[in-house]
Amino acid sequence: MSRRAIAVFGSSQPVPGEPAYVVAHDIGVALGASGFDMINGGHEGVMAAVSAGARPAGGQVLGVPCLAVRYARGAVVNRLFHERIDATSLFVRIEIMLLRAPRHVFLPCATG
Repeated sequence: MSRRAIAVFGSSQPVPGEPAYVVAHDIGVALGASGFDMINGGHEGVMAAVSAGARPAGGQVLGVPCLAVRYARGAVVNRLFHERIDATSLFVRIEIMLLRAPRHVFLPCATG
């Protein structure tokens, strides 16, 4: 990721059409069009919405899926990122996201 990066944190629960999903998608569009790249957890919900908005707007997306969440909860990894780093735990995922992006957006949903 060579451009300015923003880490977006939010829930995997919102589905397309729900207000939280729409807001996350719109944020991805606006930030991607403004020259920012996205870093997110790489799963469904807000993470997929931000990615789906950012990609067509010109933003690159780094997904950081958590293997522990995927195995424990059966979480689905979205395929909307350009680059992927698998994290072994939630702590490692958050650390990667915070260290790779000097800017952060926290959306009003559970973060895991």
